[in-house]
Amino acid sequence: MRRATGRRHGPRPNQPQLTERTLTVTIERIVPGGYGIGHTEGLTALVPLTAVGDTVRMSIDRMRGDTVFGSVLELLEPGLARVDPLCPHFGLCGGCDFQHIAYEAQVAAKTGIITDALRRIGGIALDSVEVVPSPKEWAYRIRAEWISDPAAPLLGYRKRGSREPFDVLTCPILDPKMESTRGRLRHAVHAGDANADGEIHAATGDQAVSVAPRIDGFSSGLVTLTINGERFGFDATCFFQSNASILSALTDHVVSDMTQGRERVNGEAVDLYCGVGLFAIHLARRFAHVTGVESHAKTGSYAHENAKAAGLGNVSISGLPVEQWLRRKGTQLEQPEAVLLDPPRTGAEPVVIEGIVRLEPKRIVYVSCDPATLARDLKLLLAAGYRLATVRGFDMFPQTHHVEVVATLDRDAA
Repeated sequence: MRRATGRRHGPRPNQPQLTERTLTVTIERIVPGGYGIGHTEGLTALVPLTAVGDTVRMSIDRMRGDTVFGSVLELLEPGLARVDPLCPHFGLCGGCDFQHIAYEAQVAAKTGIITDALRRIGGIALDSVEVVPSPKEWAYRIRAEWISDPAAPLLGYRKRGSREPFDVLTCPILDPKMESTRGRLRHAVHAGDANADGEIHAATGDQAVSVAPRIDGFSSGLVTLTINGERFGFDATCFFQSNASILSALTDHVVSDMTQGRERVNGEAVDLYCGVGLFAIHLARRFAHVTGVESHAKTGSYAHENAKAAGLGNVSISGLPVEQWLRRKGTQLEQPEAVLLDPPRTGAEPVVIEGIVRLEPKRIVYVSCDPATLARDLKLLLAAGYRLATVRGFDMFPQTHHVEVVATLDRDAA
């Protein structure tokens, strides 16, 4: 007779039984996702918007095995790392979730977030990872997405855990030029003077602010930003890193790892997901030739124009999707000295990892904004014969749990 395989009904043996829908827990550390973690009554509790050392009374919103997920009902005892949030919208807004944590403790938490993700997902055990602090803790963000609803009226962000927008009075993480533009645009929306409804993208450079789509009375189109002496043009529809203040340190590190510290490299570098050429143009000063791959047509055109404006004739930009370029063009290259990839938050598809491995680059530098997907992809690269050389974090996103990570791999000589 075939044995029944249905789910067990009721609690598992020895599973704690909850008689109340609240718990008291002390937060021990911060884990991926920005949750505070603590242990109480035989359970592991994950609670957002907490700081190390906080003792809180929490609601129990859901339970999975011996892990409960909830939210703070009452702060019973603040931890030493807790500070007063600067923004009046903190807790409601879906953006910042670390404003209640002192900045030094934010950086320490991100070290733990990186090492935890690498160990749990990638099977990579590191004692610690250096996280480079942002030169600016506030007023750093040079890109944003706002939601406009003239009927409400409102101009703002989405609520935490929801798609519902709310009206934003102030945003202290925005670059001052961006915050000024946001304030003017909000006033225009409330006055009925802005032809804006839905999502609005905004970006700033050294001077101007650009918005998209076009809105009467506001600039759109090209802005320029100078990083380490190189000028980059882009607009609000293109991807560009959000925190200009840390880009000098980030690009220096990436270039140093790609070149292994050499002034000149007589070989090819490949920059996958190259955007407007932030890394490709810096690399072209060191490598004999650089190939950038960027499938977003307008972004790729900016990369081409930025290389041309820099007087660089040794940069080629392909508009193919990365996986297609690897399949069609990658095999035509001689073995590249180094491959750089800076994929979206979702990471690289397995077919992309396979294509990179087929190229057999001597070195791979992976720039990631999500330690979890980075850990997943590193596991595949390590299984393919690469070894992890260095991992370093860069706090691209102060006041949030997000962190930029750069992992460098070499081919295993064995």
